[in-house]
Formats: sequence, C-alpha cells, structure tokens
Amino acid sequence: FLTVCGYPFRLNEFAHDDTREGFTHMTTIHKNLVTGVLLIEEKHEMLISFDVSESEVNHDFLNGMSGGPIVNLMPEASDTKLAGIAISAGDNICRFYPFFAIYPAIREYQQCSCQIIDPLSDLTNPDLVGK
Repeated sequence: FLTVCGYPFRLNEFAHDDTREGFTHMTTIHKNLVTGVLLIEEKHEMLISFDVSESEVNHDFLNGMSGGPIVNLMPEASDTKLAGIAISAGDNICRFYPFFAIYPAIREYQQCSCQIIDPLSDLTNPDLVGK
C-alpha cells in the first residue's frame, strides 16, 4: 500500500472576510492522507490505484497535493520509507515520480546549476539588482 500525503485545496479554503487586521486572508491547515495500491503500467509508469481502497478519487479530491510525499505503509512505523513525489491525480489514480528516480537530484543538489527565469526578479529582489 502507498499513501499520498498533502494539503488539498478542498480542505484548505481561504477566508478573505473574517481576517485579523494586517492580513488579506487566512486558512486552517488540514492534512489529508489517501491510501491506494501500486500499479506499474507500460513503460514502467508508476501509479497509485484507489479502486480497492477509496470510493472515488478524482482530480478535485487531490487537487493541491501535487508535490506531496508518497510513503509506503508498513507494519512497523520505523520501516516506512519515502516512495515518491505526487505529480497528478484523477480517475481513481495518482501518478508519481518514484523516489529512486529523484534521489540522485536530491543527493547532488549542491552541485546543480541555478538559473533565474523570472524576468522581474531584478526588480523585486534587491540582492539581484545590477547583476
């Protein structure tokens, strides 16, 4: 079993009316866990199927959880491992990047190059002005 973890928009709506002075909006944070089973499709695409574990999981049900961790469920909590990162969901499945595919990028992050692609970054970040 694999569990998608995250903060879907449907449970974390923003309130704009009843906020404290100096704030534009607020929300109460609600984490959601949705459990399914691993499917490996053609071309080794990895999916989580919710057909046997949840009634109906559509895009709106998981919208906002992209980028959230996927973890395996084990009898002993200490055996739980990161299995991947959620990409997208709908039609009772969730696509994800498997951890083994992204681990090298995480491990080598200090050696990666950095390129700023925001055309307005020099106007909003005083540290970048004149570079």
